[in-house]
Amino acid sequence: MFIRYSSGVGPSSVRAERGEPACQHRIQEFHPGYLSDWNIDRIFANSKAKIRLDKERKEFRLERGVRQGDPMSPKMFNSLLEEVFRKRKLNEGITIDGKKLSNIRFADDIVLLATSAKKLEAMIVELQNLSTEVGLQLNPQKTKVMTNNSKIPITIGSRQLDYVTEYIYLGQLMSFHNRRQDEIQRRIRNYGRDFGASVSF
Repeated sequence: MFIRYSSGVGPSSVRAERGEPACQHRIQEFHPGYLSDWNIDRIFANSKAKIRLDKERKEFRLERGVRQGDPMSPKMFNSLLEEVFRKRKLNEGITIDGKKLSNIRFADDIVLLATSAKKLEAMIVELQNLSTEVGLQLNPQKTKVMTNNSKIPITIGSRQLDYVTEYIYLGQLMSFHNRRQDEIQRRIRNYGRDFGASVSF
């Protein structure tokens, strides 16, 4: 299962309320040494932004999110997400070389692994509940399921998750089927799009 969080609570989206992130106290509670030297209150207090189109617009206060490119943003998100996964109790996953692997994570690109749809559903429900506790919200519309077995319905709340036969994860086409040629063509198209070239082999 490929997990996606809502755009409002990803690595670049820490909520600011009354001049401080809503997740600040949780991060300090989980990792007091990690952020003890940071005066987070002052970093986020009175954060403002402007929109510049034909002319510079009036400043407005940031009520949600952080300044574009703020280096604190991914650190805060990763700190919360790490605590979420540490608190997970379900010991599910797949066994590789005698060791159980339940998830793969790179920033907010997350994959959950399980041997059955029932176990996967239990894992996603647990993840959703723990994420909600720290102010993170899963995005059921962008969360996808891939299987090499029967497509048994999996739901988050009242929404049934979509099954896919392929998925782009960290720039790589993932599939249980042989998609090598498709991946080569996809990369060629991306090259042409990015560099304005027409390439064929």
